[in-house]
Amino acid sequence: LRGLDLPWLRRMFESSTSAQPPAGDITPFEDITCVEELPAGGAEAHSEGLRLIAEGKVAALLLAGGSGTRLGSAAPKGCYDIGMPSHKSLFQYHAERLLGARRLAAER
Repeated sequence: LRGLDLPWLRRMFESSTSAQPPAGDITPFEDITCVEELPAGGAEAHSEGLRLIAEGKVAALLLAGGSGTRLGSAAPKGCYDIGMPSHKSLFQYHAERLLGARRLAAER
């Protein structure tokens, strides 16, 4: 116990349980193209995306923003029930969407 840096632990605990404003300004991306703005409503991009998925050339990365302490949960935020009618976690919701895209690509 003597080796523990208790003041540091206290600061870390307090910062993880307090609502702090984000550092710096948060602004939306300016260079965004919506699928609907592409020629033919993005049909070509959609088809190309499905082809790349079917060929195993696409990866997905889901970044989860830490623990759900402020939500009253000991689990990561991605495991938290956010109140959807299905009661799925964000991790489950996105995993099922990815599997659906993979099935759709395989059916091409």
